[in-house]
Amino acid sequence: MLINCLVRDFGKEFTITMAPVSPTLISDGGSMAGFNYKELYNSNEGKYIHWFNTQCYYSFSFETYHSIITNGYPPEKIVMGMESGQFDEYTFSEALNEIKKIKNKYPSFAGVYDWEYLNAPPDDMDPSNWALLIKKC
Repeated sequence: MLINCLVRDFGKEFTITMAPVSPTLISDGGSMAGFNYKELYNSNEGKYIHWFNTQCYYSFSFETYHSIITNGYPPEKIVMGMESGQFDEYTFSEALNEIKKIKNKYPSFAGVYDWEYLNAPPDDMDPSNWALLIKKC
């Protein structure tokens, strides 16, 4: 009902995104929001969802992304979210490698976001380094 109201009030070009946790897109179970994302995505209203800002906190990996895609979500609709606090210089390097693997297999990969960009690795004093390194992937 909410999606239909947004489309009615703001038009079909209004950007609608959602932020599910990764397990709800990997399996077709319920979500913390009280509905099934797969059912919603496959409904008439699903065509209005522009992308999913997927919370891949502590599960940021090629395997997580691949599992979501093999469950029927298109790569261009899945943005992977990382949480700054889970990474140090070494593990952030591993995350960059995971992004490269994803981009190699899924060229239409929708991208990455950082939940706490203010503290983004590898240098929590200058988060712009995060953006530059992500762009290079």
